[in-house]
Amino acid sequence: LIQPTTTANITPAALTMAGIEAQNKVYDGTNSATLIVSNALLVGVLTGDTVTLDTTNAMGVFADMNVGTGKLVTVSGLTLLGADAAKYTLTQPTTNADIAAANPVVTTWPTASAITYGQTLAASTLSGGSATPAGTFAFTTPSTAPKAGTALQSVTYRPTDTTDYNTASSTVSVTV
Repeated sequence: LIQPTTTANITPAALTMAGIEAQNKVYDGTNSATLIVSNALLVGVLTGDTVTLDTTNAMGVFADMNVGTGKLVTVSGLTLLGADAAKYTLTQPTTNADIAAANPVVTTWPTASAITYGQTLAASTLSGGSATPAGTFAFTTPSTAPKAGTALQSVTYRPTDTTDYNTASSTVSVTV
């Protein structure tokens, strides 16, 4: 009896990742994510094989650029190195991180027009003021009727994009 021969394929073993994290960030209008790869760990390398993880070109991308918690971050650019690297395939991981609302930048707070005793702050006009992103300035409590004299009153800057930006508050001088 002559023993037969045949052929078969050996497919690379699949490796997964553990320990890669994405940093939370403040809204910046992009979906780029900063990765923390210092604790990256290959899972599934067989004993005796020499395989290491190269994180040099690792990059993370949020699913979108909008504010939210627990947002999906897709990781790419991880590669395998070592004498036995060709025996494995690497599944690029995903992780989660938060994008927090950004604070607007108010470069100049508005000035308030004078009002007559008994009038509320709603009668005063706020003029000037400059901020990024676009938005509006308004008295925080427009129904307040201040006493005669000059006093500081609270003003709130509300960006048009209230999803991605917080409001900001300060005071302006109002003469009654």
